[in-house]
Amino acid sequence: MLSRVAETLYWMARNIERAENNSRIIAARLGRLPESWNAAAAGEPAGSESLLPEEMRVGEAAQREAAAGLEAADRAEGEWEDLLEICASFSEYRSKHTALEAGAIVTYLTVSGDNVNSILNCVANARNNARSARDALPHELWEALNEMYWNVRQADGDGAVPRDFHAFLQSVKQGSFTTHGVIDSLMPRGESYLFLQIGKWLERAEKTARILNVVCTNATKPEEWPHSRQYYHWLTALELVGGYDAFLRQYPPYMNPQDVLGFLIADPAFPRSIRYCVDHVIQGIDRLDEEGVSLYSGQLIEALTGLNGLFGEVRIGDWPLDDLERFLDRVQDNCNTVGALLTDKLQSGGSAGTEATMCIQE
Repeated sequence: MLSRVAETLYWMARNIERAENNSRIIAARLGRLPESWNAAAAGEPAGSESLLPEEMRVGEAAQREAAAGLEAADRAEGEWEDLLEICASFSEYRSKHTALEAGAIVTYLTVSGDNVNSILNCVANARNNARSARDALPHELWEALNEMYWNVRQADGDGAVPRDFHAFLQSVKQGSFTTHGVIDSLMPRGESYLFLQIGKWLERAEKTARILNVVCTNATKPEEWPHSRQYYHWLTALELVGGYDAFLRQYPPYMNPQDVLGFLIADPAFPRSIRYCVDHVIQGIDRLDEEGVSLYSGQLIEALTGLNGLFGEVRIGDWPLDDLERFLDRVQDNCNTVGALLTDKLQSGGSAGTEATMCIQE
């Protein structure tokens, strides 16, 4: 396989995964706000209505009660800042905007052409990647990505803010799930499949580490010590990662912080835990090596060994949150190092002018 094609597939998978992750994160954040979705879309200040669509308000009542007593107005700016940080867009947003305004932030994260990590750009990049590598992909995968792209373009009204955020974000998530289903159902387990898997799992590992790092930082603040606030943070972590239902099935009926962290960091069976994702990245690279496609270098071996070795140190129940923050920093750094080394390896082995679109989180 040409290195250009391999790099295109790797970044296609990362863009698909990033679009789905950011859609879920934005939806979870909006679902907790006391403002209306229409107010956010229009860039209006926090208002009197629920930001959640009417049909979803009843299902979210218990979560709103769990967060009762929090000073929503005081916390709003910090939570918008967290959202930008998790979506890897904080510094870029602040370079273009002076205030953390709900409408401007949601627009920037969803349909802004200026934000390399916006949902619209990630979906467009994934589609362009697929078009460049159509010979290596099932026709059904191209159709699914093309449909996903046009659904996003129609929903955003040619650059305007989506009229229905819930439908917009849901369509992105469903489109991502469809592409994963096509890949798993129709693609031979050869080189093309393995490059897609490596991109997906590496992107997911980095995002879970980023989410937990932000949550741990917030949970260690002195003003966050009351139990009700702590519950809010760990509930949020599970929702942002997409592990709420799976966690409750495994750890009913309580939400102990150490259990949440252990589940999302080191659980070997949950497909969004950091350990699960890292294990699959390493397996994918090993299988490529067996196929005669070597991505290994001294630096990559060192980075992968360091990343895998981190989990031998994990003693979640014994670690204070401050130590976990440092651990998560190391996970993020190692994931970024592995990603950069893989990209360099693919570029050095291919021709100039690769058509892969790199959407790199910093």
